[in-house]
Amino acid sequence: FNYHVMMKDHYVFCVSKDHRLAGKDAVTFDMVRDEPIILFRTDSVQNRTISSIFNAHGTAPNVILHSSQLYTIESFVKSGTAGAFLYSSIPISKELAALPVEPEITSRIGVVWKKGTFIHSKTSEFVDFVTGFDMKIIV
Repeated sequence: FNYHVMMKDHYVFCVSKDHRLAGKDAVTFDMVRDEPIILFRTDSVQNRTISSIFNAHGTAPNVILHSSQLYTIESFVKSGTAGAFLYSSIPISKELAALPVEPEITSRIGVVWKKGTFIHSKTSEFVDFVTGFDMKIIV
């Protein structure tokens, strides 16, 4: 496979401003062990990453919902129903608190495409665009 890393990011744990953790400087996995959590879909890197870290701590996340819809995730978090691990670069509502996670969990975000196979011209144009784009401009 070929790949291009567009950017690196880290996770934050988002809760409502009224949540008991909202005033903390950071959270650890022990602090959120029993919290109801929303994760991205089960086939996502985020889900696998967070689940494996909980496993390493001898527990499983208390997942109440899997969703790839940011609006849905934000609505649940705003209501105080759950917390969510999100990328720090995702703009979130001012009604939420985005708490750094300690130790920091980073992720590389990019594109992957198959080596040595036919790539449609539009796909090739997209790959050329992405590999030539400087994400520092928007982050």
